[in-house]
Amino acid sequence: MVKLSVEAPCRPHERLTVHHSGMIFTVSLNGTGRYDSLVPAFTRTAVFLVLNNLLEGLKIAAN
Repeated sequence: MVKLSVEAPCRPHERLTVHHSGMIFTVSLNGTGRYDSLVPAFTRTAVFLVLNNLLEGLKIAAN
Protein backbone atom coordinates (compact mmCIF):
# COMPACT_ATOMS: atom_id res chain seq x y z
CA MET A 1 0.00 0.00 0.00
CA VAL A 2 1.10 3.55 -0.74
CA LYS A 3 -0.04 6.70 1.03
CA LEU A 4 -1.15 9.09 -1.72
CA SER A 5 -1.46 12.75 -0.69
CA VAL A 6 -2.53 15.70 -2.82
CA GLU A 7 -2.46 19.31 -1.66
CA ALA A 8 -4.07 22.13 -3.64
CA PRO A 9 -5.37 24.73 -1.13
CA CYS A 10 -6.66 27.01 -3.89
CA ARG A 11 -8.88 24.22 -5.29
CA PRO A 12 -11.20 22.92 -2.53
CA HIS A 13 -13.64 20.17 -3.59
CA GLU A 14 -11.98 19.75 -7.00
CA ARG A 15 -12.30 16.34 -8.66
CA LEU A 16 -9.12 14.49 -9.62
CA THR A 17 -8.46 11.40 -11.72
CA VAL A 18 -5.77 9.02 -10.48
CA HIS A 19 -4.06 6.59 -12.89
CA HIS A 20 -1.78 3.70 -11.84
CA SER A 21 -0.92 0.52 -13.79
CA GLY A 22 -4.25 0.37 -15.63
CA MET A 23 -6.32 1.34 -12.60
CA ILE A 24 -8.21 4.63 -12.93
CA PHE A 25 -10.35 6.20 -10.21
CA THR A 26 -11.79 9.62 -9.39
CA VAL A 27 -11.48 11.37 -6.03
CA SER A 28 -12.38 14.79 -4.66
CA LEU A 29 -10.27 17.16 -2.61
CA ASN A 30 -11.75 18.13 0.75
CA GLY A 31 -12.79 21.64 1.82
CA THR A 32 -9.17 22.64 2.47
CA GLY A 33 -7.92 21.26 -0.85
CA ARG A 34 -6.42 18.00 0.46
CA TYR A 35 -6.78 14.34 -0.36
CA ASP A 36 -5.06 11.55 1.63
CA SER A 37 -5.61 7.84 1.14
CA LEU A 38 -3.92 4.46 1.11
CA VAL A 39 -3.99 2.92 -2.36
CA PRO A 40 -2.54 -0.35 -3.68
CA ALA A 41 0.79 -0.24 -5.50
CA PHE A 42 0.71 -2.80 -8.31
CA THR A 43 4.39 -2.48 -9.19
CA ARG A 44 7.59 -2.36 -7.14
CA THR A 45 8.37 1.13 -8.45
CA ALA A 46 4.89 2.62 -8.45
CA VAL A 47 4.06 5.58 -10.68
CA PHE A 48 0.85 7.53 -10.10
CA LEU A 49 -0.54 10.15 -12.46
CA VAL A 50 -2.99 12.57 -10.82
CA LEU A 51 -4.88 14.88 -13.16
CA ASN A 52 -7.23 17.78 -12.56
CA ASN A 53 -9.15 19.78 -15.17
CA LEU A 54 -6.36 22.36 -15.58
CA LEU A 55 -3.37 20.04 -15.05
CA GLU A 56 -1.76 22.55 -12.69
CA GLY A 57 -1.46 23.73 -9.10
CA LEU A 58 -1.19 20.33 -7.41
CA LYS A 59 1.34 19.13 -4.85
CA ILE A 60 1.44 15.33 -4.84
CA ALA A 61 3.30 12.86 -2.66
CA ALA A 62 3.31 9.07 -2.60
CA ASN A 63 5.06 7.22 0.22
